[in-house]
Amino acid sequence: SVRRILDGLGDSIQLPTECLALLLADCLQREDVELARCLDRVACAQETPTHHSIYEPLLKLFAKSGDARAREIFERIQRDGFFASEGLCGRLLALCGEGRNLQFAEVIVAYLRARSMMSLAIFKTLMKVYVNCGRYDSACDLYEQVLAAGLEPDHVMYGCLMKFAVKCGRTELSQELFKKSQGSDIQSYMCLIREAGREGNVARAIELLHQAKGKQNLVLDVSLYNCTMDACVTNNRMDQARALMAEVSERGLANIITYNTLMKGYGANGDFAGARRVIREMEDARIKPDSASYNCLMGSMVSAGNLVEAWKVLDEMDRKGVQLDHYTVSIMMKAAKKARNPRDASRALAVLDRAGGVKVCEDDVLFNTVLDACIHRQDTERLRKVLETFASSDMKPSVHTYGLLIKAFSTLRQLWRCWQLWEEMVETRELVPNSITLSCMLDALICAREVDKAVALLREWKGKVAPNTVMYSTLIKGCAAAGDADRA
Repeated sequence: SVRRILDGLGDSIQLPTECLALLLADCLQREDVELARCLDRVACAQETPTHHSIYEPLLKLFAKSGDARAREIFERIQRDGFFASEGLCGRLLALCGEGRNLQFAEVIVAYLRARSMMSLAIFKTLMKVYVNCGRYDSACDLYEQVLAAGLEPDHVMYGCLMKFAVKCGRTELSQELFKKSQGSDIQSYMCLIREAGREGNVARAIELLHQAKGKQNLVLDVSLYNCTMDACVTNNRMDQARALMAEVSERGLANIITYNTLMKGYGANGDFAGARRVIREMEDARIKPDSASYNCLMGSMVSAGNLVEAWKVLDEMDRKGVQLDHYTVSIMMKAAKKARNPRDASRALAVLDRAGGVKVCEDDVLFNTVLDACIHRQDTERLRKVLETFASSDMKPSVHTYGLLIKAFSTLRQLWRCWQLWEEMVETRELVPNSITLSCMLDALICAREVDKAVALLREWKGKVAPNTVMYSTLIKGCAAAGDADRA
């Protein structure tokens, strides 16, 4: 391989800039970050002159992978007198969004702000970075910044900002954006209907639906009715939901989402007979229930602790050839944790063995749910398989996920992997642990009888992560187990 050739060359031969550029271009195309890091070290060691064919591939790869070297390279090219164009910065921001690399994104934005280069396109890309990182408030704050820069959001940005304002509960902003956009599309109405539903204001949701129906320039589709029905069932207004169902059916608009939404309302109330009636109505309307239909029903049963009925739904899915998806797996993992006897827990976890089409590492929430269930049930065999899948994936764990991974490897008594993950999190990716992740690492050390290292780690991080009773209880437990009563 190229790495072995580079290792064989040692310091005796210098690679020309053109050769490095060619190799890095290939790394970029194949997204080979490890080889890019190796070539970066070679370039530094032989003091290769700064050139766009070298730094651009490295910046793009490291921006997406979350490598701290991205910032170092970006700062170095500025010292060397190179100018980063708006186009390059925009592309790097987009890659930061894909890799959830907020730290480097903020470095790029600071560079652009200092040079008055913040265009509407840059603001929109930054908005996507914030959203991918779960920073909806920060995305909303960009609205005032756009106006302060003398710019006007376009139709797409207004719609996105309104959706994010609703998501983080900024009602005044969402209403202001709605007025600015003049309620010109269905999506704007749907955002406000969702907000009304979240606030428990069903009357407002129905009013918005009627407003939209009165707009001559809007072509109503079933999604607006489905959104309003969701606001009704979320607030236990099944009478209103049924009335909407009758109207939608009369118009011939009802689709599978309409029926699933109505069924969700019955399930949330524990009315499983009512939910099953909706499935029969679907079939009478020649709409075939899908995995979402059965997941909705099964999920409500698991939430209610009624695993007997949940198994019946799972069996029905098997009989009808409905494919298990990641929602099915997630529901069964919750069932495994709720199960009062090992047989039910084992049956729920066994779904992992036959849901071959579900890639658990492609969804953070699912991955965390699977890890949590396997750890809770001490299912070390399945836990090993899940961790092997993680090791071969390109998943970039969140701080919360790092905590679960550390807990998982501690369960398997692999402290060295716990340290490896910790160092990757705080050193390579420069993430700051939260109290839960730090507690997981402390517990891993205590379980491995490394009391001194646990105490040292808490002292090192207590300036950034506020200690809590869980952390101190863990240390006390470790000292007591070691027979050090005075220290405890």
